Amino acid sequence: MSRPLAITNRQAKTLIKAATEGNAIVEVETEIGIVRLIPASLVAKSDKKLDDERPMKF
Repeated sequence: MSRPLAITNRQAKTLIKAATEGNAIVEVETEIGIVRLIPASLVAKSDKKLDDERPMKF
């Protein structure tokens, strides 16, 4: 069973937009753990594991 995120829908949309526009991985630390947002453009281009890349921190 999944738990809801500790951020609002508006905050999530803003973070997804920032990740897409910046072509970067964004991590958000919440009370239930770290959420990693990965734009589709990075997944499609990358031949290596995304876990090997350093995420952008805001």
